[in-house]
Amino acid sequence: PITENILFIKGKNLSKVSEVMIFDISGRKVKSLSEPFKSSNSIDVSTLSSGIYLLKIENKTLKFIKK
Repeated sequence: PITENILFIKGKNLSKVSEVMIFDISGRKVKSLSEPFKSSNSIDVSTLSSGIYLLKIENKTLKFIKK
């Protein structure tokens, strides 16, 4: 997905996720959230620079592009 400010996440059992991490394309962790889905299924990425990022949720890694 491509986003500018907010990344919306869909999936089963998101309320049970304990940590979400965002890495830049070189593998450096740029953001870490603990229990982010208790009240929302979104992540604010407005402070990230434009580019390609990897979102790690539990044992899954997804790619997204920040405009």
